[in-house]
Amino acid sequence: MKKSIFTALVCLALSVAIFAGCTPAEPQTIDSQYKVTLPQSADFSVSADKTSAKAQEQVTLTVTMTNTDKYLTAVKYNGNTCNGENGVYTFTMPSEDVSVTVETADYVTVTEDGDFATLDEGNLYTVAQNATHNGENILQKQWGFDVWFDSNYMSILNSEIISSDTEVIGADALSVKSYSKRDLGMSGDNDFEIVKAKVIIDTEKIGTGTTWLTMTFENDNLSPKPSSTFCVKVTVVPYGQLQVETNDATVSIDVSSAGSDGDTFTLRICDRDHIDGSTVSSAFTDYTLTVENGKITVTFKYVTGHGYWLRVTKGNADDYLTTLLISAKETATAVFTGDVKYASTGTLIITQPNTTVDLVLAD
Repeated sequence: MKKSIFTALVCLALSVAIFAGCTPAEPQTIDSQYKVTLPQSADFSVSADKTSAKAQEQVTLTVTMTNTDKYLTAVKYNGNTCNGENGVYTFTMPSEDVSVTVETADYVTVTEDGDFATLDEGNLYTVAQNATHNGENILQKQWGFDVWFDSNYMSILNSEIISSDTEVIGADALSVKSYSKRDLGMSGDNDFEIVKAKVIIDTEKIGTGTTWLTMTFENDNLSPKPSSTFCVKVTVVPYGQLQVETNDATVSIDVSSAGSDGDTFTLRICDRDHIDGSTVSSAFTDYTLTVENGKITVTFKYVTGHGYWLRVTKGNADDYLTTLLISAKETATAVFTGDVKYASTGTLIITQPNTTVDLVLAD
């Protein structure tokens, strides 16, 4: 009798233990909330409209790039790609916690891409607001980048310009102008062929900062279509703040053939390559100088690499009608190409700073 009671008690205890082990402690229900974990980075910021959600709820993410030299390639949740574009992305909450990941890549400067197109080496990718430089119309606030083409029979040019930061340069500030051989006065066969384009930025419609321009060009007359894609970093600065490197140079001109000591002459020095909107505010400066020992002398600041026109007039004001011509001269530190008859068209190019260029009036 005692044995039977003991056996029954053991069986009852085992049954209770088995039942307890099979019962879930916290059963999940349709109302369960799952966490959304966002990444942190110096390259971007991420926000979500909710930090937890029920299964099947939509979660909206906002991604903002803070590193202008990188671009967004993908936004994922638990390894799955989110839907969306232009910084706004969504996903449907699964029945589990979610970790959001953001994938980026570096912008890379591309100035050469095959034989079809070539970016002009003289393009200036620091742009000043409300400035005019190498544009289509010198009377408008335009900044131009030149592109050259080497492709047969191109009369239709396809182009696409994409700005990484539309707050700096938006689509409404960008346009492309194409030029045929005929437009450029080039003679020969097939003068209808497009050989050049100018990417034009309306500098009245841009903001300060940096942006990357991805520029694609394609010949629509051939199959397959030759194409080139370039990528350049463009920096926009306020007018007057485009930095240029300057150095000192001294110009001394022997004017004894046209005047005596004590006489007054005016020397105009004009920057042939002046950049509007730069820290050098004016393209030219007039210097009123007095003859000493048969010469007029001035020290001026020049922009490294730029060429300068010189114009000498007797008297205290510049007067192109009475210009005195200057002879050509070349030294180890500077070159002056010399004026031609009836025109002061000579160009001074300085190759070494803090130099003195000794010139003389032409006979």
